[in-house]
Amino acid sequence: MTAALRIFFLGGLTSYRALFNWITPWVLIPTFIIAPLFELLFFAFVGKDAGVGSSVFFLMGACVLAAAIPALFAMGNTIADERRTQTLGLLLVSPARRLPLFLGRALPVILNGFLVSLVSLVLGALVLRVSLPPSTWLPLVLVIVVSSFSC
Repeated sequence: MTAALRIFFLGGLTSYRALFNWITPWVLIPTFIIAPLFELLFFAFVGKDAGVGSSVFFLMGACVLAAAIPALFAMGNTIADERRTQTLGLLLVSPARRLPLFLGRALPVILNGFLVSLVSLVLGALVLRVSLPPSTWLPLVLVIVVSSFSC
């Protein structure tokens, strides 16, 4: 059990650091904070001008999208980098159990997507002047968690 936990936590942390270690904060912050916020603003203003939906509609959709994009990017690059460096075969034939190995690699990415989505939600609500009733926060957070985990 301790080996599985070590593989889960240390393997996941090492994989995440290898994925984003080369990115400086000057690249990471615009990628994970500014780009989703401007994406939200673009679609919210275009949608409002076209009469398609309200700011709340676009805020919810952008938050789910903001959870999905970092997760898809990170997991896709993780597998692609393993294939490019020709270590995917070694990873698959290693004696480590598959569940802690791959879930450990996915957990930091899930948390990253969740945090990016929450930051987009808070900043987007402030910029668009949207006030959400407290009763909607728990279901919205649950949807963001499910979106982050599924991607």
